[in-house]
Amino acid sequence: MRERLVAGFVGLAVVCVVVFAISRVFTVLQVVPRNLEQTLDGTAALIAAVVADRESTGQPVTADYLGELLNDSEHVVLVQPGEERIEAGASIDPELKNLVVSEPVDGGGKVTLTLSGEVLDEAVAARILPVATVGVSLILFAALVGLVLARRMSRPFRELAGYADEFGRGRFDVDIPHYSIPEAEEIAVAMREAAAEVSELVRREREFAANASHQLRTPITAMRLELEDLTMWPDTPPPVRTQLDRAVQEVDRLSSTVDELLDLARGRRVDTLIDINLSAVVADVVERWRPRAGAAGRSIEYDGRRPVAVRLAAGPISQVLDALVENAVKHGTGTITVSVAEPDHYVTISVRDQGRRTIDNDIFTRHVRGEHSQGHGIGLAVATEMAEAIGGHLALDPDERTTFSLMLPRS
Repeated sequence: MRERLVAGFVGLAVVCVVVFAISRVFTVLQVVPRNLEQTLDGTAALIAAVVADRESTGQPVTADYLGELLNDSEHVVLVQPGEERIEAGASIDPELKNLVVSEPVDGGGKVTLTLSGEVLDEAVAARILPVATVGVSLILFAALVGLVLARRMSRPFRELAGYADEFGRGRFDVDIPHYSIPEAEEIAVAMREAAAEVSELVRREREFAANASHQLRTPITAMRLELEDLTMWPDTPPPVRTQLDRAVQEVDRLSSTVDELLDLARGRRVDTLIDINLSAVVADVVERWRPRAGAAGRSIEYDGRRPVAVRLAAGPISQVLDALVENAVKHGTGTITVSVAEPDHYVTISVRDQGRRTIDNDIFTRHVRGEHSQGHGIGLAVATEMAEAIGGHLALDPDERTTFSLMLPRS
């Protein structure tokens, strides 16, 4: 914006200066030769009068005498009766645009006076130089004024861009000032209204998250207590007690998942970091899904014998892997392969099935059973947000077979 304003001011100044300069130069080119010619006519008439006076008194007219009447850039030719020719003055280059005037001499003869074209050029240049100086000064002044005005006019918009950046970072309590520029004030008013609306929306979502947390924890806690009571009944068979213990673990995992999802909904970063063996976390997810995959006629393969040490939150990793394995069981074909790779500064967990890839990375957006979701819902979108909450990244590999990769930092 500033560059365009400065360019506009300078362009306008250049146009004005050019128009003025053209008219001025045109005037100078007409007036200066006419003035010099008038002056030269007067000089020629004076020389003719002096020559006539000397001849009437019988005094001789010589070249030296005529030379004393001339300037350094003038040349005179006196033609007397009888074709006698007397020349005096400076040597004039005939190739130049010289000024030439002639005057008759009383009693006979003619005086021809020539002014060098160099004098004419110098006179024209002397009158054009101030015009060029004033023009350049006006252009520089216009550039300075344009720069000052451009900074003043663009400052509100730069400030508004900074406030918009603050809004993008989640700060809605920024006090936006009023501006004298109408366009900037309109933007400021719209941003104030938007900030108030978004702040109210965020407040309601946080209240909803808090209420949901309270409403979910109560039935989950009650369910866990019921399951624990069943495990302690003396009449409960050992196989049933084993299944009940697993159910209690799933309820605990569900409670942890609810807490982490609520933190994610509130915009918090999941940062409960502990030293974990990533291979053990992945193996636990694989074992948990192996019965469900078997019920669907599928198998899961994972070779996690080598430990992989990271410092991350284990809960979100399990939830993301649950979403990936569940997606592979529901929408993939053939054997599901889970693997862990260790590049230099991060770890990659890949979940691959033998089905052909018919989706792209748009699958991670919240389509919610839309036209392009192909039945995947929002599970992968939530998994993406959970991965980013722990500093990771979830992506779909460009392989021919469907392969999801979860990239995690070491810590």
